[in-house]
Amino acid sequence: MIRFSDIKSVLEKNVVDIYFTSLVSGEERIARCTLDPTYFSNKINQSDSDSILAYRIHDKRWEDIKLNTIIKYEIA
Repeated sequence: MIRFSDIKSVLEKNVVDIYFTSLVSGEERIARCTLDPTYFSNKINQSDSDSILAYRIHDKRWEDIKLNTIIKYEIA
């Protein structure tokens, strides 16, 4: 399983493609996300959790992704 601290660290410095399974449809999705504050104006504070809140740069919205649904992630 993906560790919260690992993916958070990568997202804070990069734009990342996250491959995950949708809880609603069961289909595989890809979200291009970041936690780099140059892409958004909100200040967020996340602590260790079973999900990660990441900013979808193309959709300009936040995505809450359960860690156990993440198949893989890679720097875009």
